[in-house]
Amino acid sequence: MKRRPAQQGKDKGLAAPSGRPQLLRLHNRTLILSLLRQQPLSRAELSRRAGLALPTVSRLVDQLIRDGLVEEGQKQATGGRHATRLHLRAEAGFVLGAELGRDQISVVLSDLQGSVRAQAGQPRAETAEHDVARLATMAGGLLKEAGVDPRRLVGIGVGVPGPLDASAGTVIQPPNFRGWSYVPLRDLLRERFRVPVWIENDANAGALAEHVLGYPQSRNLAFVLADAGVGAGLVLEGQLYRGAGGAGELGHCPVQLGGPTCPCGRRGCVEAIASTDAMLERFTALRHEPAGPAPAGFEDLLAAEAAGDPLARQVLARGGRALGAGLAILANLVSPEVVVLGGRSIRSPSFLQAARRELGRRRFGTGEVKLATTQLGRTSVARGAALLALQGLFQSPFTMGAEALPPSGPVPQGAGG
Repeated sequence: MKRRPAQQGKDKGLAAPSGRPQLLRLHNRTLILSLLRQQPLSRAELSRRAGLALPTVSRLVDQLIRDGLVEEGQKQATGGRHATRLHLRAEAGFVLGAELGRDQISVVLSDLQGSVRAQAGQPRAETAEHDVARLATMAGGLLKEAGVDPRRLVGIGVGVPGPLDASAGTVIQPPNFRGWSYVPLRDLLRERFRVPVWIENDANAGALAEHVLGYPQSRNLAFVLADAGVGAGLVLEGQLYRGAGGAGELGHCPVQLGGPTCPCGRRGCVEAIASTDAMLERFTALRHEPAGPAPAGFEDLLAAEAAGDPLARQVLARGGRALGAGLAILANLVSPEVVVLGGRSIRSPSFLQAARRELGRRRFGTGEVKLATTQLGRTSVARGAALLALQGLFQSPFTMGAEALPPSGPVPQGAGG
């Protein structure tokens, strides 16, 4: 039996599956918005880049202008003709990016171009329910501060420590993360905000931010979050790499046989030696001064180092060596061009110097690995989470599933207000 050849449409774009013309229109609409998010373009340029017929593009553009998502700019001469460049209206919609850290909640409000309009940070609460309520309160405060109508919020991204089930949006049971065990975070946030929500491992979100905002030319990058937990996010060949069941658990790579017990229950993990909690605990246990208050937090350990305390420097250097050993494992396996360090530990010179030396000592191979500290401060994970939401909103429904998008497309109709 001969197969009937597939019918070719007038457009060169993606052919619509049978019975799904609405998805095709949504795909084409999203494609136009994605192209305009990169740079202003004329209708003819959009037609060529999207592989769509010019009349199709014009109809889509006209609708996007009516919806307040796109605006026309000045006419420019191109090859003897005057073409009108179209712009994505960055203020037509906004996304929230949040980090649920082990000690703090950080939230940023971004427009459709990824520019941060407002940001805030507060200590974490005692339970998942209280954390979600606090995040919602912070979000409301940022929208008010930026003068943004809450109805123009179109998506939320959240970075949270693993392990988690990103596809289900469930936080499983991260070590040292009080009050969280099998929490359906995506469902809780969807119920509160009524917008699409994306959940991602915190180090992965940080890696996305560092790649897009810090090192866009690098094809292979690792972001290592060195704080109360230690985790790595990987960008390989320009794409965020998640593996089959959660990649990047650098903190639970063993670097010392028979070493101290890790919160995960195993011994000698990077996190058991290099986490802020582990270093503070060791410093407290080794102090010989009977007088004076015990250090209450990692800030006290950093202050002791700055004051010249040799024990503080020794403890922090030990943590740095453990991290450096883990970084060498990472570098020898995937050979990234750049490794970016974030988290509170990078504020310690002793920690950083030891990590750098240990990486150099253990590194095998000829490729140079640049070791840098984040330039995004404590917002790298939240910024990455906002970018994750933007990527989701501008992604084709054929590749992500139409259920992830609001019924009217990447941004609700009339979002431009």
